[in-house]
Amino acid sequence: MSAANHSRWQMSRQVNVSMVVQVALLASLIVGNWVDGQRRMDRLSYDMTRVIDQVRQIGERMDSVNERTISHEYRLRAVEEKGR
Repeated sequence: MSAANHSRWQMSRQVNVSMVVQVALLASLIVGNWVDGQRRMDRLSYDMTRVIDQVRQIGERMDSVNERTISHEYRLRAVEEKGR
């Protein structure tokens, strides 16, 4: 009877070691995915900051072009009215 109990204990121990290994691998996968997600979020944040800066610069350029266009329109009207 002692040998049967000893055999059961070893089987239970093997299952527990296997479960510990599986849990450790699962935990490492979870941590790895979390770290990768954080890295991707940092990269996305950096990219979005760059896009926002570029949009702001384009907006400033468009405002400048708009001001020059209005200025040229007034000049053109003045030249046309002088010619009449």
